[in-house]
Amino acid sequence: MFLNNSPSFVENTSDQSDSIRLTTPSSSIIILSSTSTAGSSSNIVKFTTERITRLLKNDSLNYKVIKNSKTNLSSSCWEVFGFPSKKTNTQEFEIIPKFASCESCFQTYAYKPYSGTRILNSHSCVQKLLNKDKEGLSTGDKVIQMKLGTVMKCYKQIQLPQRDINLIKNLTSKWLCQDMRTFSIVEDTGLRNLLQEFIILGARYGEIDLKNVFRGADVCSKHIYELADEYRTILKGILKEPYENRCIRICPD
Repeated sequence: MFLNNSPSFVENTSDQSDSIRLTTPSSSIIILSSTSTAGSSSNIVKFTTERITRLLKNDSLNYKVIKNSKTNLSSSCWEVFGFPSKKTNTQEFEIIPKFASCESCFQTYAYKPYSGTRILNSHSCVQKLLNKDKEGLSTGDKVIQMKLGTVMKCYKQIQLPQRDINLIKNLTSKWLCQDMRTFSIVEDTGLRNLLQEFIILGARYGEIDLKNVFRGADVCSKHIYELADEYRTILKGILKEPYENRCIRICPD
């Protein structure tokens, strides 16, 4: 008489009950029965998804949602869903089997462990949670970017005078043409001259972006040829008089 195609739960109670017996027939109906010593009268209550939803909303003293106690739950729906339960005569809450209820809106669905959680995951409260998590990740990325922006100082962008640009190019090119030993490079005169000029420029213009000062490898390579021609001209002027007076001596060292 209790056969039904949809999952349901039937409770058989008496006015003076002191024991509970669970029986599970071949159908999806589960009968919770209690016997009475005073008489054989009983009150049969059939649980459906609609009824459980209504009881959870309107009778919170006797019905509540219990969290899924299993660990390592992979589905996100269990952050929102639990199992509906009813208070027994011992004042303890007993899970109503074959149902799952939302803790927020108390919407109840038929649920069996082997049936999967696709329907539960499509519930609106679960979708809101997933969307909120996505927004949180997006906001977190923005916060990280803002923090990186504060850590990485933004230096002032300026247009250096051509005189200062040429000076830096000269110092860089000279440094590249001088001693290039690995560890002792920090002691190079060329490097120290270059750094000293940076300090002077910093004192003059404040905290400026190094990209406005340094030039790339191609520029330095081209400038080295220009410097070489310039120094050849200077050296030619220095050697002209000794050469004409036959006073030049070449040393192999």
